[in-house]
Amino acid sequence: MSKELEMPPAIAAFIEATNAHNTNEFLATLTDSAVITDEGQEYRGIAAIKAWSDERYIGVNVALEAVEVVNRGGQTIVTVKVDGNFDKTGLADPFLMDFHFTPDTRKIAELNIRLAGQ
Repeated sequence: MSKELEMPPAIAAFIEATNAHNTNEFLATLTDSAVITDEGQEYRGIAAIKAWSDERYIGVNVALEAVEVVNRGGQTIVTVKVDGNFDKTGLADPFLMDFHFTPDTRKIAELNIRLAGQ
């Protein structure tokens, strides 16, 4: 069993809600004006993020396993193994992504999702 990685409570709650496939808890970790960038597309505010999540995140049962946490330049970067019910054709196994979180007090203000190492 791997050791527990240290990360801010909002980010830990974000990952827990993701793995529980709980949209309400997932959205509760974000500020009202949060921005998520995924595959170069920006989703601003809770309504847009919920629509994205229903189709491409919680809706496809994404599961995350944190493998590394780094704090750099006001961001917390969490490298995660990603799984779920989405087309994995051509993706590395394990499929690693870097989640660049920007916190705002107790919630997440911004998240930029990128391939690991980019």
